[in-house]
Amino acid sequence: MEFALFLGCTIPMKLPFLEKAFRDVANILDVKLKEMEGVGCCPEPVAMQSLNIDTWVALGARNLAIAEKMGLDIMTICSGCYETLKTVSVLLEEDEEYREKINGILAK
Repeated sequence: MEFALFLGCTIPMKLPFLEKAFRDVANILDVKLKEMEGVGCCPEPVAMQSLNIDTWVALGARNLAIAEKMGLDIMTICSGCYETLKTVSVLLEEDEEYREKINGILAK
């Protein structure tokens, strides 16, 4: 199994020991983790969403698109990142009109 690893900002900056433990467990389970290049913050699921939902969705969608371009499912160990990435994924999957709007934002 191979996954695109999305670390976000909290894990590397505040909880690097969790990243180390996660990588050790992944290695034991023979799970390959491929680094994602060019990603940004997830972004944080509560405050950012309430400030500007389109920006929040666009940033999350961009990170999902990077994993998609890699041809891999995305994996994260941060609960906030998981919430953002999962919510954005479902939102865009279920609403074609909104997906087109976000794709337009990302195309700029």
